[in-house]
Amino acid sequence: MRCNTGLSRKAIRCMVYGVWSIFTAILFIGCKSVEMLHAPAVQVPIQYREKVVERLVAVQSPADSANIEALFECDSLNRVIMKTLDEQKSNNVSSRVTYSAGVMRYKLETRPDISYIPVQDSIVYREVAVQVPVEVKINVLTWWQQLWITVGKVAFGLIGLLIGYTVLKARVNIYGILGKLIINLFSKKSIIMAIEYGLKSFKWKATGGSTLESLGKILVGTSKFTSEAPATQQFYAAQNPDYPALIIKEKAGLTKVEFTLMEVDPDILVKLFGGTATGTAPNKSYSAARTVADIRGSAELTTESGLIITIPQAVLVANFNWDISRTAVSQIGVVITVELPETETDMPYTLSRVVVETEP
Repeated sequence: MRCNTGLSRKAIRCMVYGVWSIFTAILFIGCKSVEMLHAPAVQVPIQYREKVVERLVAVQSPADSANIEALFECDSLNRVIMKTLDEQKSNNVSSRVTYSAGVMRYKLETRPDISYIPVQDSIVYREVAVQVPVEVKINVLTWWQQLWITVGKVAFGLIGLLIGYTVLKARVNIYGILGKLIINLFSKKSIIMAIEYGLKSFKWKATGGSTLESLGKILVGTSKFTSEAPATQQFYAAQNPDYPALIIKEKAGLTKVEFTLMEVDPDILVKLFGGTATGTAPNKSYSAARTVADIRGSAELTTESGLIITIPQAVLVANFNWDISRTAVSQIGVVITVELPETETDMPYTLSRVVVETEP
């Protein structure tokens, strides 16, 4: 192919083909089998060395002893006369015997004796064979491979310069393209996550009321939205009593919203239990109703993730569950049970989310 000197499309095509040819050469020429380098095995002789040390060992002689035997007789005047004296003792025993006026005294002294005997100790030094790891170089690049790696880096640089020159010559507004792309991404509908979490608010409107209002502060970790499994009736055949032959759903399970309130405010107690609240704040008081109040209305629960649970018709039941101590706060358990709305167009409850769309 013949390339022109001008930077036309044909020239750019020639440059691209040239770079592609360089990459092909790198692919087929730069690859080479890897040489594995291993350290040669060397047998090192094991050496022995003996060292003799002479020293003196102290040996104590056995204990010495002495025996004495004396014979005494009386003469015609009744005087005691020593007739014979026999003494036996070892070399290390010094003794002294005296006799005077009928009194015999014997003194014995033993001298210690320690003998030193020369001995020899032999210490043998023996080398132990130990395996020492030796670094082995593998996958060592040759100068030819290093050369082609450098050529590849230069080729990538040329391609980058070529692309930049092409964009500048064509006067393409790259920033405008990126800006429009970002606007289009963020102007679409928000992605609705299927995972919901947290309680943001709960509002209640009694039957005949005008607006939804908060019932008070809810104790953290007590809010629940639950539904029971439908009640069923099973019928079994005599031929196969292990599994039911027919299952009929009798009625739907109850759907409830449960939580625990922390505030004991007279106005809130009237909404929960009925009765009356008298006086003005802060001296207001609450009087319970003589009969059980029938509290009905509608509710709206909003999660932190943006999900709205709407209940058009429900029954509210509350009870005190208050551990009066210094380690607990006042608690009122609230259970809101979903009812079937009287209006056929209303559903028992709905889960929805408000999505705001923005135009670019």
